[in-house]
Amino acid sequence: MASAPDQKNTTRRIAAADTVGEDPSTSAGAAGSDAEYWKQAGEFVEHSPDAILRVDAACRITHANRSAERVFEQGTTALVGRHLDDLNARATAGPTLAVHAQQASASRDGAIFTIVVPRPAGDKHFEVRMVPVSAGGAVTHLFASLRDISGRLAKTEELNQALREQETIFEGTAAGLFVSRDRIVVKVNRQLEIMFGYAAGEMLGMHSSTFRTSRRESDEISANNRERMRAGETIRRQALYIRKDGSTFWAEIINRPLVPGRPEDGVIGVIIDISEQKAQEQQLQQALREQQQIFDTTLVGMAIIRNRRVVKGNAAAAKMFGLGIDELAGLSTRAFFPSDEEYEAAGRAIYEVIDREGAAQIELPLRHRSGQLRWTSTHASALSPGDPDAGYIFGFLDIEARKRTEQELRESEARFRQFADNVDRLFFITNPERTVCHYVNDADLDLFGVPAEAARRDPHLFLEHVDAGYRDVIEASFVADRDGRGSETEVLVNHPAKGKRWIRSRTFPVTMDTGEVRVFGIAEDVTERRMREEARIQEAMQQRDVLVREVHHRIKNNLQGVAGLLEHTARTRPAVARELKEVIGQIQAIAQVHGLQVREGGEMSLLALTRAIVDSLGRLGAAAFRFHNRILRADAWIIPEHEAVPLALVINELLTNALKYGAAGGVVEATLETSGEGVIWHVSNEGRLADGFDFATISAGAAGLSLVKALLPRKGASLTVRQYGERVLAELVLLPPVVRLSDD
Repeated sequence: MASAPDQKNTTRRIAAADTVGEDPSTSAGAAGSDAEYWKQAGEFVEHSPDAILRVDAACRITHANRSAERVFEQGTTALVGRHLDDLNARATAGPTLAVHAQQASASRDGAIFTIVVPRPAGDKHFEVRMVPVSAGGAVTHLFASLRDISGRLAKTEELNQALREQETIFEGTAAGLFVSRDRIVVKVNRQLEIMFGYAAGEMLGMHSSTFRTSRRESDEISANNRERMRAGETIRRQALYIRKDGSTFWAEIINRPLVPGRPEDGVIGVIIDISEQKAQEQQLQQALREQQQIFDTTLVGMAIIRNRRVVKGNAAAAKMFGLGIDELAGLSTRAFFPSDEEYEAAGRAIYEVIDREGAAQIELPLRHRSGQLRWTSTHASALSPGDPDAGYIFGFLDIEARKRTEQELRESEARFRQFADNVDRLFFITNPERTVCHYVNDADLDLFGVPAEAARRDPHLFLEHVDAGYRDVIEASFVADRDGRGSETEVLVNHPAKGKRWIRSRTFPVTMDTGEVRVFGIAEDVTERRMREEARIQEAMQQRDVLVREVHHRIKNNLQGVAGLLEHTARTRPAVARELKEVIGQIQAIAQVHGLQVREGGEMSLLALTRAIVDSLGRLGAAAFRFHNRILRADAWIIPEHEAVPLALVINELLTNALKYGAAGGVVEATLETSGEGVIWHVSNEGRLADGFDFATISAGAAGLSLVKALLPRKGASLTVRQYGERVLAELVLLPPVVRLSDD
């Protein structure tokens, strides 16, 4: 019996023996020994496991052995005389059988091609070898041998299917995959190239240290990992990686050798970008940090499923379901579902979508070996679209923590709504443009004079009755919300039923996890509060004015009295009259500062006032004064008449305190400079404040800083006293209406 490698030679020997087109065993010229040889050759042909046909020049069969009868399921009588193209067979490629025979006749080496013979149980594939037989220089007939190669083709297809499955896993996973040898990249999937920002094929041949931020650290880790993999470990770690553009990102990597215990033969790795999870981890509260690290639950489980049974799965999938890899193989996916109904429903949801769209993604609870249900994001696609028998590739991602967080958020939102619905102020949530009302409580919905339901449908209706003079304030608050700054406003509303009402609102823009910006706001009617506050301020201003007038009157009278006594002394004692007149002039200068020396129109120059006080005290004090004017057009800054005396007394008292409590021989520095819409008056002296000093705790009185606090204007003025190095610094900030720029 001829073996497979002898098929071609066997066909040639049969053809060479039959040089005259008849049975060589009956040839008249055959000698005794030759006759025996040809007899054996005939037996060989008849009992050969390969089907053998003898075909004449007209492509008709002149002889067929028993194997040929079995191949075509017809006897010799039925086969002999039939044309090749009439056989129940077809060539798998190229021309008809007769054309192949003609091509074999024209070739010294004959022809080799493949045919398919249909069978009810499945088509049979045969490899056909045709060899021509010549006589007198002309081809008289051909011999064709047919060998069954169906089994070999089936094994080849099985191998190709396995390779397709592996390639689908490699390219279809959401994680980055690579294969390296001696730390040189030899294979990557497209997901990894995208992750690192490289073009297709660009990473091949690159050293693994290229993708790490430190070459030395990469070398140390690689050496350690090789030893661990030789010991049978699978390497899993988190590290900082660098992309092509130089940016870095956190990733989790899993390495294992292609050949167990032999990392030098190659390493396969999985890389998962965990930058987003890293960022989220830093923002979670302690309660979330105590949960299982997110990186332990984001490893991708992969499985090939055919006819709803697991063909094979990876270690991540096995771990996710609490099984061994061997236990996964052959397991029905029914084991992952708590009931038959949910199993059937999930099957319809997944496979119908795959048939329609090519892939499906669904979130559903799957059962762990322990019986526990864990929420899982499942992605599935067909290995060979249109061919369900080829199977499907499934990816599993544990989202139990995310589902728990969503539930907590829902519970938190419910608590928030319960709180918001019970506060006595108007609480609302909108977008920055105020075109969408996400939420508004039922408290005082008539605050703006707009029907509640209408305002819910169109948030802009809240502004319908806002006084025209405050529309720019509203627009400015919108801009602040869009910029993420938030706002606090008080506007006048012409309420159709309540008249003029003052409404105070505060807004707080918040960027949600989805990137959407929502504005949280509170609004309340502050009309009565505002009226009470204005009444209180008015009363305080009246009390301050009375005190100022009284203090001014007393200072003025006392200074005039002192000046009068000195003038009398100067007249009665001529010897000291010159010195006394100088003192009288100083006292009169101080009286002028404290008097109401104002311009026409009842206003006074701030610069003139401060300079006069500094000059006067500088002439009287034991310490030196330095006055610095850092204001352009300083004379243009003016104060109203009713604020001149209180400010003069405040400035005089600050300078007197600096002179009184400053170091002996020290210099008192006084500076006037602008700040935004107003000016700042700085006074500093060498010295230190008492421990625990706080100007805010000083009560109003008739001397020192107590007098300053009593005289300080309630609006447009503020004072701070603090230690500044080795000096005590007092800063008096003056804003409108206490000071303003002259229109001149």
